[in-house]
Amino acid sequence: GKSIMILPKNNIWGLSGILLFLCACSSVALGETPFYVGGSIGESYIEEDDVPGEDFDSEDFAFKAFAGYRFHNNFAVELDYIDYGDHDDDILGVDIEIEDLYAVALYGVGILPISEKFELFVKLGAAYWDGDAKANAMGNTVTSSDDGTEFAYGLGASYGFSERYAVRVEYEEVDSDDLDQLGVFSIGGEVRF
Repeated sequence: GKSIMILPKNNIWGLSGILLFLCACSSVALGETPFYVGGSIGESYIEEDDVPGEDFDSEDFAFKAFAGYRFHNNFAVELDYIDYGDHDDDILGVDIEIEDLYAVALYGVGILPISEKFELFVKLGAAYWDGDAKANAMGNTVTSSDDGTEFAYGLGASYGFSERYAVRVEYEEVDSDDLDQLGVFSIGGEVRF
């Protein structure tokens, strides 16, 4: 019998195109897209128990922006920018304000798909944070600035309305040596490319 060659030897581009098409189709079928960006709003929490006389405890509006790359169905890397808002508390007649507090965090993300659209995730990484503090008492003001790089973590859930758009709810915390709690709870949207 005769043997028939479907693709000539020099048609490597055709074969590559077919393989790329098949990979793209399987990627779309799984709802996997590598790049994503998004934004969230929520509430930030700051607590410091070591303030003499009383605890510093404050909540404020917060927002964040994030971008990530999902290199596997169960793993991604993500970069977050978090603005914690402005916080203040009165401790023994001293008005303490924390302003311009933000963090930039880099995470490794572990993802557990529960269904085709619903996923749980956990984030572990490091965050650089920076903020200014001001204490006012009897007409006198003392200011200071502090920053640091600390361990950060988070957990949350996302729901994909389509292959491109999802909503996510999450809690993130920076394990700061200077604060007992530096966290944010947020809800937001995600766009996948």
